[in-house]
Amino acid sequence: MKKILSVVALAALFSGCAPLQDKLTGTDSSEPKWSKYFENDGNLGNIAFYSENLSKTYALKDGDVIGMAIVKRADMALKLGDMYALNGLSFTVLELDDKKKFGYRYVNMRDKAEHEALKKAKTVKFYQFGGGILESVVFSADSGAVCESFAADKTVKAHAVTNYYDKESVDNSEFFATLMDIGVKKGKSAEIKNLDFKFFVSDGKLASTQTRARSADFRSKVIDADSKKQEQILSNIVCAAPKN
Repeated sequence: MKKILSVVALAALFSGCAPLQDKLTGTDSSEPKWSKYFENDGNLGNIAFYSENLSKTYALKDGDVIGMAIVKRADMALKLGDMYALNGLSFTVLELDDKKKFGYRYVNMRDKAEHEALKKAKTVKFYQFGGGILESVVFSADSGAVCESFAADKTVKAHAVTNYYDKESVDNSEFFATLMDIGVKKGKSAEIKNLDFKFFVSDGKLASTQTRARSADFRSKVIDADSKKQEQILSNIVCAAPKN
């Protein structure tokens, strides 16, 4: 999974981003430090983190729990899920299920039974935090479970929304997002079927941010790499054999 880290490092380099999670963590404050982000469903959301400083996760083993992510729903602070260390970053995995109260269940990736059950999920949502980005990806298949389709060399659909934060925005209020529909097959190159952008920056920064985001350099070194990363997420995390 080291390639995932390199993608984020490139994103920070080319989009002028600073580590998001470092600025949002808060173990001593009773009030969450909310930050806006563009969600996978097309809405603006609010998210916060309770964990140790992200820089300390480099001393942890991949898969160690480092805290939890929470989201704001109306007047509630709702647990999104536990965050697990990954090459100095962190991730959260959900199974989307309309029958659940809030439309999902968060998956305990350290529990073998829960991880095995995840392989039968028809819709999986993966969050990655840190390195100046916040990414959410919804994986789905035309028929059957995501991991079963992936193992059978069928195309898995990935709708990926990646938020890139402006390092000069002290409250993380300025950012832009890429929205991609990607075809993912095991061991194969990803195919970007649709690509769009959303910009949440001041008028004075809009033109330069749009130019940077839509540049050939950003496309080849960040966007294309991000699309390829989705195969690794399925192979090495979501559909991988449980470690416990």
